[in-house]
Amino acid sequence: MVESKALLDGGKAAANTAYDIRATLVLLHKLMAVISFHSDFGFGGSFKDEHVKLVDNGKLNPEAIKEQSITEDDLREAMRTSGNEGDLEDIQLAFLERSGNISIIMISIIMKREEN
Repeated sequence: MVESKALLDGGKAAANTAYDIRATLVLLHKLMAVISFHSDFGFGGSFKDEHVKLVDNGKLNPEAIKEQSITEDDLREAMRTSGNEGDLEDIQLAFLERSGNISIIMISIIMKREEN
């Protein structure tokens, strides 16, 4: 009985330690988010990268695609979800945004703007 009580007390201590660690991590995350949001000197850039250009003038940027682990299927999916049709060569610009989303600007959109 004494041994089981000691084991139980040890389990409670471990659970409390795990809870403390989680609470500390959550608070640190919130603190960094607040500092990042309110800082004027680019503190947020230390934690979040800028957008990455994946496609420029219809040409894939192989270094960026490899570095960011983006596939051609990911680009096609981004085209479909943004309501665009066509081939990868029809992409004027594509960026991997800080949020993790891929934004696509199609060549046809640029051409329409130039016509107007």
